[in-house]
Order: sequence, then C-alpha cells, then structure tokens
Amino acid sequence: MQKKNIISKPRILFPNGKIDLNKWAVIACDQFTSPNENYWQKVEKYVEGSPSTLNIIFPEFYLTDKENIDNRINKIQQTMEEYVNSGILVDLLKEDRFIYTRRTLSNRKIRQGLVVALDLEAYSYKKGEKLPIRPTEGIVEERLPIRMKIRKGAPLEFPHILMLIDDPERFLIEPLGKDLSSHQKLYDFDLMMGGGHAEGYAVTLEEQENNIFDVINKLSDDAAFTRKHDLTETAPAIAIAVGDGNHSLASAKAVWEETKSQLISENKSWEEHPARYAMAEIINMHDEALEFEPIHRVLFNTGDFNAFIEDMKKYYETLGATCELKETRMIDGKFPDSPDQGTQTFFLCYSDGSVQRFSAISVKPSPHSITVGTLQMFLDNYLKNHGQVKIDYLHGTESLLRDSSKPGDIGFFLPPMNKEDLFKTVAKEGVTPRKTFSMGEADTKAYYIMGRRIV
Repeated sequence: MQKKNIISKPRILFPNGKIDLNKWAVIACDQFTSPNENYWQKVEKYVEGSPSTLNIIFPEFYLTDKENIDNRINKIQQTMEEYVNSGILVDLLKEDRFIYTRRTLSNRKIRQGLVVALDLEAYSYKKGEKLPIRPTEGIVEERLPIRMKIRKGAPLEFPHILMLIDDPERFLIEPLGKDLSSHQKLYDFDLMMGGGHAEGYAVTLEEQENNIFDVINKLSDDAAFTRKHDLTETAPAIAIAVGDGNHSLASAKAVWEETKSQLISENKSWEEHPARYAMAEIINMHDEALEFEPIHRVLFNTGDFNAFIEDMKKYYETLGATCELKETRMIDGKFPDSPDQGTQTFFLCYSDGSVQRFSAISVKPSPHSITVGTLQMFLDNYLKNHGQVKIDYLHGTESLLRDSSKPGDIGFFLPPMNKEDLFKTVAKEGVTPRKTFSMGEADTKAYYIMGRRIV
C-alpha cells in the first residue's frame, strides 16, 4: 500500500469480465431496514444463483433474525474467500490507483466521487479527539460489535462509506471529470432496482495523483480551516468528514486498534498493514447533485397516543422547555412553515382509528442547537423507559406515512439540514445527533462494486 498524508491509493479487487455487474452491485446494507419493506427479498430473487455482493454483505434488514446472525456472517466470510480463490474477484489493475466515479442518479443528475484508502490513524470517533478525518454524528457503541464481527474474520472489505470534503473551488474531484479519456475505464453499467447508472475510471496520470494529495494537504491546514469557517479560535482542521457510514468506519477503526495492539505485542510491524486503511468514496459537499435529506423517525408499539404526548411534555418540562401540540395538515407532501422562527418545530403523524392525523410539535426554548437533536433527546429517554417500543430511521415521506399508519405507531418528520453548515457545526459542537441527515434518498446510496484485501 503506497501511503502519502491521510489518504492512499487503494489496490482494488474487481469482478472479472464475465460477471453481470447489474446483478453484482447491490445498495448499501443499511438501507430499506423497515420491517414493512420487501426490497431485499426482491434483490435476493433477482440475483439468485449469480455472483453478487449481496452474498458478501449483511443487509441490516436481517439483523432481527438473531438466531441466524452467526451463520450469515460465516457464510459471508466463506463466500469472500470463494470469490477470490475461484477468480470471480481479480486484481484488475495490478497496482494501487485512485478511482474516479460518476453516478447518474434517478433524477438524472451526475454525482462525482473519488475512491481512496483512508488512513485510520488519522481518524477517531472518540469524543473530544479532533483528527483530520472526523465523524459527523455520535457513534452508538452498541452498534459496533456486529459490524466488527463481520470485519474481523473477513479477508476483504466492500465498503459503502461516503465521505465529504468542503471544496467550494472544486479543486479535488471535478477536474478529473473534464477528460475521461485520460483515465482507464473500469465499469459503465446500469444499477439494479432503479439505482441509476455507475461509471468508474482508474486515475493514471501522475499529475492528477499529485494534485489529489496536494488538495487534501491544503484541506488539512488548521489556519486555513479556521479562516474559512470564521471560527473565533484556531481549530484542528476537518479535512474529510463522514457523510454516510459513520458506524462502518468506526467499526473499521475499532478492529484496526485491536489488530495494531496484537501486532505490537508480537513485535511485528504494523505501519503498512492493510487493516490500517479503510476504503471509501469522497464526494465534494458542493457537488450540485448532492442533496442533504432529513432522516425521519418512526416508533412502533407506543400504545395510547395521548399518554405518549404527556410523556413528551413532561420530559421537556424537566429541561425548562415548553412543548406545544397543534393539529395540522400535510399538503402535497409538505407541512406549513412554522410562524415562530424562534421555535424548533417538528411534525408527527399517527393513526386515529382509520384516519391518519398530523400534528406540529413546537419546543421552546430549544434544548439543542438543531431540531433533530431536540427530538432525539426525548426519543432516547422514552425508549430507555419503554422497552416494548422499537424505533426505525427512514428516508422519504412515503415510507414514514406507511409505517405510521397503524394505531400505536408514530412517525416523526424532520426538516433538512443545510449541507453548507456541516463542517462548521462539527467543528464547534463535536458531532451532530445520530441520523441527522442523509446524502440523498435511499436509492442514491453507494452500491458495492469493488473491494480490497484487509488481511
């Protein structure tokens, strides 16, 4: 692995030329997790019998099948070995290369990216540690063991991690798209299940490689970062921030720390070990195709709605805030604007018999700097005290309306976050609440196409 600053050129493994890439590439494992979804069953039926990344990932939809978790993990790791040994996966380029990506989304916009290997020594998810590669949301430690278990015994990583850079001048990624003939084309195909179209190109020009390293170094400069975000004191720069896949990257880091400790205890070299790196795709926050979508919440099995609202009011009272509920309407998938700009407002829907009703919840003064934080504080407390209630995080209003249509189930609609505020917010407050934003709707997420060895 050739290393320079906080990123490296990865050595990719790619399916051989006989593989149907449309069946090979499946969407990120943390999408379509609702118990009411049938997305993954459709994918299983579609790829049945064909080589596919479906067989080497763990769709989180199946985490509820607790008795089969270990069997599924073992099968994933065995299949990875089989794909390598049988020649389904090959070292196509036979050298380390950055990969420039072009993703045509379902709305026909083109999102550009750059696949790199992130140095996990330059990243930490621990509170208060401000390294150049930074998480954007709080990590729930309980969510790491299952992801760590998958990675520990796996010979490969096939990541869905999407990272962000704040590059308004478009120095890093966009120049790579100006002359595609200067690269080596790797793939160009339609994605399954309406996922759009994917293209990938190996960056082969030394001048372009050097520019990539130079831009990342400039984004890592503390003084420049402080000036850019108008911070009162010099702050450690956030060169690269996690967009999607916070827990996946945190799991990679945790596994690396264990691996590193073991190597040190055995007096073995650790500096160039492949597990030190995690492959990810970097996207410019200013890419016009990149849209920050809110991640909504749904609670299942809450029981009596009025009792639930009383619990909410009492909780915010303990924080010195008032919580007011007003009936409202959804028109063409939207709610009316809050008349009081000094109040944080989110919306909920619930079933009143056969009728779905909507309410606006206003909290003042705000216990958190952003609306999603104010809501999540209450939800965390409520879930802790009501063991029978389950939560899910959803993209899009249609899914939320569907999943909150039964008595006792409540959906929460949240406003979108301004993407231009992300780096400054993380610099000042540490992280955003978990599941604050999504980089587009569910069908815009990363698809598994290429991987790399981690042992």
